[in-house]
Amino acid sequence: MRTALARVAVSGAGLSWQPREKSYTNAGVPTIVYAATPSQTHTTALFGREVSITLTASQYSYDFGDGTAPLVTSRAGEPWRRGNKEARLTHHYEQVTRGGERRTITLTTTWDATTTNPFTGQTLTLPSIITTTEQSTPFPVSHLRIDLTDTADEQDGH
Repeated sequence: MRTALARVAVSGAGLSWQPREKSYTNAGVPTIVYAATPSQTHTTALFGREVSITLTASQYSYDFGDGTAPLVTSRAGEPWRRGNKEARLTHHYEQVTRGGERRTITLTTTWDATTTNPFTGQTLTLPSIITTTEQSTPFPVSHLRIDLTDTADEQDGH
């Protein structure tokens, strides 16, 4: 199987994050991360036979680029959707970025590989056989300002 794996181009797990353009320091607005592609299948030839290899992510390690410990999990996570009550993978940035400084999220994914021997029909799974690393585009971290007003200000023309 290692020979077959060496012949395929393994992609990352599809690092995705929200919000996309910038993140915030406010506790109520976390950065949400998830892997959009937690499995992938590749086909290659081995000794004249077609071999299909399915890679399934078994561990995700998110480094948020701010010096905090990575978030390590076996869950792919999911994007924010209205009404979704499921727990998401989140990170709260503590410090804003200054000037041209940006943060980058790095996702390192560990993959298990499963294939069927084309000669014997036996299924073989190799745990933690390969890792991939991918990065987000750089983004700033800002402090979200929220101003609460009442209708009295509007009535007074403010």
